[in-house]
Amino acid sequence: MEIAQLALILGLTTGIGEKTTERVLRLLYARQWEGEYLLSLPAEQLISDYGLTRKSAHQLTEQRDTLIAKSAALLKKLRQAGVFIATHQSSIYPTRWEQYASDPPPVAYLYGRLNLLERATLAVAVSRDASSAALKRAEEAADVALKLNFQLVTGHNIPTYQRVALTAKRQAKPTITVLDRGLWDAFDEDFSRQLFPAARIWEPAFDPRQDLVMTPFHPHCHGIGQNNRRRDHCIFSLADVVIAIGVRPGGTMEKECRHVAKTGRPVLAFDDLTFVSKNQSTFYPIYDLTEQLTSIQPKYT
Repeated sequence: MEIAQLALILGLTTGIGEKTTERVLRLLYARQWEGEYLLSLPAEQLISDYGLTRKSAHQLTEQRDTLIAKSAALLKKLRQAGVFIATHQSSIYPTRWEQYASDPPPVAYLYGRLNLLERATLAVAVSRDASSAALKRAEEAADVALKLNFQLVTGHNIPTYQRVALTAKRQAKPTITVLDRGLWDAFDEDFSRQLFPAARIWEPAFDPRQDLVMTPFHPHCHGIGQNNRRRDHCIFSLADVVIAIGVRPGGTMEKECRHVAKTGRPVLAFDDLTFVSKNQSTFYPIYDLTEQLTSIQPKYT
């Protein structure tokens, strides 16, 4: 059994999340065992050796054949659509997640143009309750970054992320989109469907030859509130550079910006609209965005 199918089986099992999946895959790799070995174990050994809950262990043992059949059918559909499933040992697993995420996802689901990850990447941090002036400035900053050939990384289902994505679409530039849910759920089983209605104005259908969509969530996972922070962290863990605009002190965006700075990546901040830390050397007030991004870019290309 290939590791992609095992990852799907774990995701289909009640009570198995990222931490358990990470532990299971790490132990299997270390012992050089296959997925079939794991599925052949009795429930008590799954509990004692792999840390599964009793409910999860019994589901794996009692519904083994059903889980194998469901995962095989799902894997076939995903492969036919062009979806890649990558674990830490895979050559296509996002390097920046390994380098910068505080807890890298054990599995990455990728659909579209993988070589976008080879470009210098940039994300725009804007709090949800940012002012209209901050949103306008976010679009302007994204526009500058695109003209300097930075690759934008964003989300799809809140206005602040959509404004950045639409800036790219107006210029016919590609985007990397990180989801707060699974691919199957986001595309509603139609992988040619745009992720949000406004995008269809510029491109009637999603083109995997142009854009890349990524998620740490199992394909059937729904978008729920607790996924938002995970998505945000995955977005900013992919960014070489972050522009902070309208970031609320003490909020999620500030936390992510501080994590970016802590890992040695530059955060450019508009100090009239957001926080600026004078104590961290990787926070920079913006005085001329074009000039600053031009000087930064060679470090990431």
